[in-house]
This record gives sequence, structure tokens and C-alpha cells, in this order.
Amino acid sequence: MVRKVLDPGQEVGMALLKQPWNRQNRTQIFQVGGMGKIAECLQLENGKFDVLLKGTSRFKLIKFLRHSPYPIGKVEILPEPQPHLEQAYRLTSSLVSSFGKLSEMATMNTKTEMLEDLDFQTLVNSICSSINISDYQKQLLLEMNDLAHRADNLLKIIDDLLVQQGLVERFHHLRPKNPFYN
Repeated sequence: MVRKVLDPGQEVGMALLKQPWNRQNRTQIFQVGGMGKIAECLQLENGKFDVLLKGTSRFKLIKFLRHSPYPIGKVEILPEPQPHLEQAYRLTSSLVSSFGKLSEMATMNTKTEMLEDLDFQTLVNSICSSINISDYQKQLLLEMNDLAHRADNLLKIIDDLLVQQGLVERFHHLRPKNPFYN
């Protein structure tokens, strides 16, 4: 599959598998996924690939056309309505600030000044994909059709993560020197 979408202009869709997953029941995936182009690709020694996908759009799976050797489906590209300029500016400022604080607290060392140069959709979706939340939470964000609503929910999640990280920092001195002996 990876070799087929390495050609310029080709896109691939990715959807999260529902749990529990097994090889006989491949159709258990979420209906909303992400479409994108392969930005980086590294073939590993075992013949598998390590890929970085640059998202281009969201899609809804209409039906599977085939399952073997890999699933192919008919999809509908989902619209991504943009918020008004003032709302996008306010949300961008809040997201960059909050994500910067989280990055600093978690020692991720993300250069947040570069985030301000991204278009609103790329900013929101990039932060969604990079914060440490469950795949299920990321799926819920992906399924939100309103980008401003997704950004608002993302801000709430980041605020919760900041509170959690603050508690970890506050009680850091109580951490045992050897975590195996608590």
C-alpha cells in the first residue's frame, strides 16, 4: 500500500481501528478518518515502512470496496468550515499560548513562534495530533465538523493537561528516588 501512494499527488486515508481489533474483523473502524500525502517515508530493515503523513482533509467512509490485501473504500471528503477571522485570531492566540505553556511544563521544547505562522486548520489539527491524549479523545476531536468548536474543545483539554502537569510539578519532591520502591 505504501509503495502505491509514494507517487506524487497520491493520497492515503487513515482511520482509527475500533477495539478490540482482530484480523478477521477488519471492518471495525471509525467512520471518520484523515486523508493525507506521505511527507516522509523510511523503509525499515524488515521491509515495513515508517511514514509521516501530512493531513489534507477529513473523510467519512461510505463503504468498503475491497479488504485484501488492504482495505480500500469509497469516501466522502468532509468540509472544514473556517471560523470568522476575529474568532480564528482569538483561538489561535489562545492555542499558541496554552500549548506553549504545556510544552514548557512538559519539557517538549516546541518552538511556538512557528505555530503562529500556520493556517488555522493546520494549527488546530497539528496540536490535536501532538498532545498526549488517548486515541479515542483524538477521534472525538476529528469527528467535530466545526473547526472553531474543535479548537474550543482542544483548549479545554490543554487546560486540563496544564492542571495535571501543575499537580505533578507541585508534588515532584515526593517522588521516590527509585520508583520501584515506593
